[in-house]
Amino acid sequence: MILVDTNVLVAAARTTDTHHVAAARLLRETDDRFLVAPTVLAETCYLLHAFGGPAPEVAFLRSSAAGELELGGVDDRRRGADG
Repeated sequence: MILVDTNVLVAAARTTDTHHVAAARLLRETDDRFLVAPTVLAETCYLLHAFGGPAPEVAFLRSSAAGELELGGVDDRRRGADG
């Protein structure tokens, strides 16, 4: 399991981001599950909405709800550390 931060998620979603290709490839080609903290989910939604309006935010929320990302909590620190 890989703990993912906001910068990777925003870069993967925004084709104009300098790191878009690398971030999108990481999320697409890595076989591990991705763990996302609730604060990262909120921050990613905020930034995607700020940069592109509701459409990218909704697309991100749909992909996370479809199981592409696993929402973790404070008690999941050990899972993120265990890999």
